[in-house]
Amino acid sequence: MTKLRILLGANLLLLLVIGAFYLGPRFKSRPGNQICIQEAKLCPDGSSVSRREPNCEFAPCPAVFNDQVPNKINPSLAEWLRTAKDDDTIKITLWIKEESTDFKPTRPIPGQITDPKEIDDFLKKVDQANAERVKKAVKPVVERLNSLGYTVETNTGAPIIFMTATKKFILELATWDEVLSIDRGDIVAVPL
Repeated sequence: MTKLRILLGANLLLLLVIGAFYLGPRFKSRPGNQICIQEAKLCPDGSSVSRREPNCEFAPCPAVFNDQVPNKINPSLAEWLRTAKDDDTIKITLWIKEESTDFKPTRPIPGQITDPKEIDDFLKKVDQANAERVKKAVKPVVERLNSLGYTVETNTGAPIIFMTATKKFILELATWDEVLSIDRGDIVAVPL
């Protein structure tokens, strides 16, 4: 009977050692036995999110898009907005609306001007007129952004503004009447 007890004790001890060896690393790798409180946060779009591990923080709310936003935000930027937090930043390109769509020819009419100096003078006038038109369109938006503390860059050839903004501010920019569209700054696309 004592041999049987010793054999059973040895087997039990062997199972405990194997169990500790197998399960020990699993318990060590857990950040702790933290239990998240089951509560929900109501998001601006009406949906709700719950807390999630490992720190029991609320999951981010989905990006808020109103009726004006989808037509202004480029799909690749919209995809980034869906996963970004409110204070995440990205380089963006703002296309600004122009009041006047009365564009003049940007090249001389064939056969009208043949002298190279006259062609150069014509092209300089076109570039200067275009730069003035663009400056007139972007100036109020640049001043508004500067007053909000943003540093921006512009382009004399097109009514665009380059800047870095947070997700939250991008969504606000999409509601501005002056903004035609918003693209990722690393991907420049001409709006149709």
